[in-house]
Amino acid sequence: MDNKKIKGCVIKVMIFFTILLLIIGAIIFSFTLVINIINSGAYVTDRAPGAGLDMPMEGYCDLDPNTIIPLEFPNIYPPTNIAHHAYILVNDLLPGLWCYFNHQPYYDGDAPSDPPGFPDGGNPDYWDESLFGLFLDNDGTYNIFWCTIMVIEAWNNTPGVSLPTDLIYTPTMHAYFVNTGRFTTIQQALQNLSLVHPGDAAIIARDGSSRGLNGDHASIVWSVTPDAITTIDSNAGLKGFTYAISGGEARWGSLTIVGFGRR
Repeated sequence: MDNKKIKGCVIKVMIFFTILLLIIGAIIFSFTLVINIINSGAYVTDRAPGAGLDMPMEGYCDLDPNTIIPLEFPNIYPPTNIAHHAYILVNDLLPGLWCYFNHQPYYDGDAPSDPPGFPDGGNPDYWDESLFGLFLDNDGTYNIFWCTIMVIEAWNNTPGVSLPTDLIYTPTMHAYFVNTGRFTTIQQALQNLSLVHPGDAAIIARDGSSRGLNGDHASIVWSVTPDAITTIDSNAGLKGFTYAISGGEARWGSLTIVGFGRR
């Protein structure tokens, strides 16, 4: 083989490997870009969860995921009241998936020293940072501090109070209170507001939901007045809602209170 042919083969091989390296580089760059977009998107996505609560998002999607927005009122209840423990849980919630407040740092397994009364080291089932960085959507089964988890933990952190830990699905929690004879419907409550107490579990329905009155959301009652019922919440765009009492219902936007689970 003469020198010209050898040089021609060498050039072809060099061109081939150059093109191959360019293709590999482009693939690596594209993959890195996609991962970065997904990671950043997990913090700012405005997608609603599978359960589908139409909560407000504006002003919260741009927050750093380590931002704590405390409740706007003090914790006025003693440790014997469920609302006291709900306040502690909700007050420190961080922005998580869907721009909702559903990351409880004392339960995420990362806190170096959790306060007394909290699980040592947290529970990764309530938060997985690696999955949070990868998933724009959650399939509705794990890795956030669900609204019902807040209710369950607030009850179980209160001396002398307990609630089964398998009531993660809101309709299941609703059915539990009904079947144990500890459920006050909103109609009963509005006839006699003294039946509703701070610390009760509020079952919330969304207009047009396929679940009907079985419940889309659960929260803890904070206060009751003749004009409104205020709740504090996890896994929502706000940490608390005030449901105006009018026309035989308690309503906030597209959300209405179905009733209350009692201790």
